[in-house]
Parts: sequence; C-alpha cells; structure tokens
Amino acid sequence: MTLKENCIKLVEQDQLNKPNRKAHIIHKKAYLAYKLRSYEMTWNGIGEILGLTHATVIHLVNNAIWWEQTKDNMYLEDTKLYRQEIENLEASPEDRNLEKDVLECESYKKLERIKERILKKYYI
Repeated sequence: MTLKENCIKLVEQDQLNKPNRKAHIIHKKAYLAYKLRSYEMTWNGIGEILGLTHATVIHLVNNAIWWEQTKDNMYLEDTKLYRQEIENLEASPEDRNLEKDVLECESYKKLERIKERILKKYYI
C-alpha cells in the first residue's frame, strides 16, 4: 500500500475530510499533510485528499513543522497511532488503564479522547 492510499484510508476512517475544529483532528490533518508534502505531493493534491484549500494545507504543514520541532506533547500523542501506521513502527505496549483514565478525566475533550481510544481498541 502506498503512502497516498494509506493516508486516504486514514482520512476516510476518521472522517478527516469534514470540517472540524477539535485539536486532535487538526493535529491528525496536519501530520498527514506534512507527511504527504515530505514526499513532494502538490498542495492541491493534499487538499483534495483532506477536503481543504491549498492555503489551508500550507498552514497545516507549517504548524506540523513547528509542532515536530518543539516536540509538542499533545501533537505527538494525537498522531501516535498515525505514526505507527504510516512509518511502519511496531506498536509499543503502553500502560493505559481505562479505569484510571476515566477517573482522571476532567473535561469533555478528554472523555472524547478516551472514547476514540476505546473504539480503536487501544485499551487491553
């Protein structure tokens, strides 16, 4: 499977081609745009995959470059599963405890993240 096909599959799976302002969705879009651009795909080509204009894609790539350089924790956490999928890294077992995460959940955003992890079978 090529990088483009893999990215299209991820976009369809997580519905990244629909408008959304949630940070974890923006991080995923930015990461995919960054990866596709690093393989010299055109701005418009990336925009067609993500359902965005070329200007928005440029902005996402610039943000992704910044987050990569500063090692932004939220960005790295949000894109971890994508990194494993795209870069063919083996999934490292992580000590995630559903009960602990739910008890420490302080906001609706964090609850959405837990829900996403459950759907992707992240918890053992």
